[in-house]
Amino acid sequence: MFLKIKNKFVNYNLLGKTKKQVYERMERKPDQMEDDLWSYIVDTSWMVQKTTLHIEFEDDRAVYLSVKVTYKWR
Repeated sequence: MFLKIKNKFVNYNLLGKTKKQVYERMERKPDQMEDDLWSYIVDTSWMVQKTTLHIEFEDDRAVYLSVKVTYKWR
């Protein structure tokens, strides 16, 4: 999965990886961690409050990735 973060494209390449491999690839603990759902805040800026990457696991393997972007409203 490619995401554009701070004008650069980042390929997380997480599908099919084990939880240990995801942890090593992301180089830090998840910001939110449940048994089968991990969430990482991957970007924040002045216009976008935050960009969050959600990783769902089945049988200890990443099977679904999604991204949620939260914008600041005035």
